Amino acid sequence: ADVYWENEAFTEGLYDWDRLLERHTDLALVSKDYPVFNLLGLEPGWTLAYEDEISALFVREASPASEPLRRARGAGVRVEPRTVFP
Repeated sequence: ADVYWENEAFTEGLYDWDRLLERHTDLALVSKDYPVFNLLGLEPGWTLAYEDEISALFVREASPASEPLRRARGAGVRVEPRTVFP
């Protein structure tokens, strides 16, 4: 039950919404339809690595994944949009 509410707080930007980030991950794939998209864009130490029409991938700047993602974005790597089911 705690995991559910922790994810709900993260997605909706409620209470200590960033607690999930502090403990668990260097990457966050989020929907652009939820407050967390805007909050992560303002969160120190996090940067937008990829964005399309419906989602965004943020990476912790201190993460080992940060540099390869930055290089891929700078190289203009384009991922073709896919149809969303259904």
